[in-house]
Amino acid sequence: MQAIAARGDEDIYAFLSHCYMNPYELSYDCNIIGDFDVRYANQEVNDVDPAFLKQLLYYIDQKLEQTELPSFNITFQKFDPRNETITFNIQVNTLQQDEAALVQAGIVNPHIYIVTSVIHLLKQNRFIQ
Repeated sequence: MQAIAARGDEDIYAFLSHCYMNPYELSYDCNIIGDFDVRYANQEVNDVDPAFLKQLLYYIDQKLEQTELPSFNITFQKFDPRNETITFNIQVNTLQQDEAALVQAGIVNPHIYIVTSVIHLLKQNRFIQ
């Protein structure tokens, strides 16, 4: 687990690109093409078991699929460089526990607070004036 945590981003990126988003691999085993396993076989320092890592990421994926997660979306609809305007929608879907925590912190309307905070952060961006 320590080796996986130390190399986490690199290994997760490899799993996502070689297995999860690869249409030629039909299951989490990722053993039809085998690019993921070959990647570890060719490394000089091989302290990560690819079979264990694939199974671990499969279980994490299953847990996330069954867990209610808050969502946040920004959809950019239009950019007009002549008028220097950007049109976008912001969608916020929070969990009830998050809303309750924000209300306890003195924030009356959590969604307006979150959207307003995002807009202020966008205004601070050096590309948006």
